[in-house]
Amino acid sequence: MFAKFCPFCGKETVSSTRPAYIEIGEWDEHADKWEEEYGVSEYVCSECNCRFFA
Repeated sequence: MFAKFCPFCGKETVSSTRPAYIEIGEWDEHADKWEEEYGVSEYVCSECNCRFFA
């Protein structure tokens, strides 16, 4: 996992909690599923307990 810094306290004490949002693209007939174009994940800082999305 790459390092993330908290935008509020600036510490490198951030961990990913879960994917929060995924943009759905076109239907892929060959794979029989929707394509995922991009996603945003939720992060929490263990130092100041704030949550943010990146």
